[in-house]
Amino acid sequence: MTLDVVLFCARYAFLGASLVSFGAALFPLYARAPAPARLLGFAALIALITGTAAIGLQAVELGAPLGALAATSFGQVWTAQLTLTALLTLASWTWRPLALPFAGGVLVCFAMVSHGAAIGGALGAASYALHLCAAGGWIGGLAALALALRRAPQPVLVRRFSNAGLWFVAAVATTGAFNLVVVTGAAFPHAQTHYGQLASLKIALFALALLIAAFNRLSLTPKAAWPLLGRTILAELGLLAVLVGVALTLGAQPPTL
Repeated sequence: MTLDVVLFCARYAFLGASLVSFGAALFPLYARAPAPARLLGFAALIALITGTAAIGLQAVELGAPLGALAATSFGQVWTAQLTLTALLTLASWTWRPLALPFAGGVLVCFAMVSHGAAIGGALGAASYALHLCAAGGWIGGLAALALALRRAPQPVLVRRFSNAGLWFVAAVATTGAFNLVVVTGAAFPHAQTHYGQLASLKIALFALALLIAAFNRLSLTPKAAWPLLGRTILAELGLLAVLVGVALTLGAQPPTL
């Protein structure tokens, strides 16, 4: 296994765990339910471990000592991000209300080193940060709901997540479209470029996840088909996990290629 593959896996786990942490921390605010403590705690811990590994592997790949890397603008963002992740982990096991701002800060740091920030400046970074927070609300909230439904059917909880999910999906779609315009200058991906092909795949996966979410909301929830709903939620989570991997790959590609 090459260093690039190991580094990608570490980054993927870091991003995924950070998204779940944010969504799990946000879940009690709109669901009016107890925080998914174990989900939040373990996701934060995974983010801390893999985030530390990712920074170390990045230093190895660049052939630079950590001290020299920390002196760069990217290194300063990574240092702040790792500090926020450590605080998130601590808060998730002690005083959970602080987990949400720390988790949000971690996602903002991802946005600060994105294509959107490099090309679109502060507006691009803000749009990408909102994109990540909305995606985290969707993914982490869905994971929290799946765990809650394993214990017992909870129609009220499903309805509350479904209502919040409409806003998450709308924000993901809107900011995703805006980010594409900022980065490529076009409203639609160019299918003849590698970046455009990955962007098209990301959009297709998003559309498929949206179809599953719509099926859950419009068909399974009114029928109270709880066992099937639990399975389709897991399928939706699996699809979103693939989407995160594609998005991470997309973020590593030059937009012009």
